Amino acid sequence: MRLRATCGWLLFAATASVAAAPTPEQQWLRAAEQFEQGRLTEAQQSLETLLRQEPDFRLARWLYGDLLAARSGRKVQRPVGTSPCAVIANCLTANEQEAVKVSIADLADEARLRLEAWRKPPPAGYVPDLLLQLGATAKHVAVVDLGAARLHVLESKGGRWHPVRSHFVGIGRKGFGKQAQGDLRTPVGIYRITGFTPDAELPELYGAGSLPLNYPNSWDRRQKRTGSGIWLHGVPRTTYVRAPRSSEGCVTLANAELLSLRPLLTAGRTPVVLSEKVNWVAPAALEAARKEFLAQLEGWRAAWSSKNTARYLAYYAGDFVSEDGMSRAQFAAFKQRVNAGKKFIKVGVSEIEAYRYPGAPGLVMTRFKQDYRSDNLAKSSHKEQFWRRGDDGRWAIVSEETL
Repeated sequence: MRLRATCGWLLFAATASVAAAPTPEQQWLRAAEQFEQGRLTEAQQSLETLLRQEPDFRLARWLYGDLLAARSGRKVQRPVGTSPCAVIANCLTANEQEAVKVSIADLADEARLRLEAWRKPPPAGYVPDLLLQLGATAKHVAVVDLGAARLHVLESKGGRWHPVRSHFVGIGRKGFGKQAQGDLRTPVGIYRITGFTPDAELPELYGAGSLPLNYPNSWDRRQKRTGSGIWLHGVPRTTYVRAPRSSEGCVTLANAELLSLRPLLTAGRTPVVLSEKVNWVAPAALEAARKEFLAQLEGWRAAWSSKNTARYLAYYAGDFVSEDGMSRAQFAAFKQRVNAGKKFIKVGVSEIEAYRYPGAPGLVMTRFKQDYRSDNLAKSSHKEQFWRRGDDGRWAIVSEETL
């Protein structure tokens, strides 16, 4: 797990805009690079500065142990981030030895993930390929790359989305892909923050606060997934961060980082995308897929507005189930009866968001404001739909609910 030459470039680029206050991660990376290059005095100074600031940053403490071993003349054969405590494992009880092994494995994994994130940052101007269209009211979007243990925040600037934050996170002990209560996995999906729970109302485990998510969402419920209490939250004050896989399903991050994100993540508005992997692409690469989907949504709107009920219903999949439990056949009969009694129907959609849904190839989730007008009803609401693209290339709505 040796640092490569590109890491120095990345460190410079990452710290140039915040040179007055490098983050603990940036300081750790700088020290690791100095260590690998044999600049031991500089590395020691960097780590001592970091540890005065974050004395509970375990990865920094263990790297410091390696550094002291190297300065004493002993060769360090361990990967960056493993502990000098490993050499005394034969003096411990069986249970203690197992605890040491787990700690070493956790820290080595954390070191690997942090280094990989800095070696291969997203190319400038690129965005996650899940983001087909974001609504004009959303100022930020949070995208968590669960496999890379990384939370990215993108900000809307001049009609484009730009990455502005990147943080190491911990996820569920059993990884991701939550299906059931107590499975210790983090969900894969798209969620909204429902509020903020402050430090004073939480046990110490949750650190400086929590941002609860609306898991299970409508798609999770359709898939019969169970469980609750999935949050973005902090960590106990006895540590700087938790291990990469250590929670009961939540996403955890350093307390200071959680608090710095709070003003950017607005309850009810900011999408939080939890994906097993994030692929970054140039915005132009999404244009064709975005236009294709928006054309389908427009076709659905136009068919409803024209009172062509047969064409309107053709947009609903055979396995569609309405939010109040009607089957596709029951829903069709209901809509035919309602539409037949209308002299006119006008439907407008605005504030459209569209996402490729993580973990479900061919599925798109969309949210929008719907303005419905007819001769006897006028109503505005927000709607969420899930559209599926079949093997024949046809799109169909499989789930729909009013928010």
